Amino acid sequence: MSINGLDLQQLQQTGVTEEEALHMMQVFGIKHFGDSKIILAGHNIKFDIAFLKKLYQTHGIDMAKRFNHKMIDTVSIIKFLILQGKIKKDLESFD
Repeated sequence: MSINGLDLQQLQQTGVTEEEALHMMQVFGIKHFGDSKIILAGHNIKFDIAFLKKLYQTHGIDMAKRFNHKMIDTVSIIKFLILQGKIKKDLESFD
């Protein structure tokens, strides 16, 4: 919670249930991707995918039917650009 700034009290007041979150993701996916499988992207995306897998498993939904097995991880892209000399940053700050 210190890393992402979550406040449990605020989450209890404004958060949604797992079922509502799944429904919202379904609606968003259909609106923006139609029937295509979604390629997830993000910073350290494997961390987020682990949470999504658990959520889908808990509710008996096959995540593979909606999401592509491919993913885009911005950490890998940034590290590549640093190694190529395109970005001059400390590698540790991007983990």
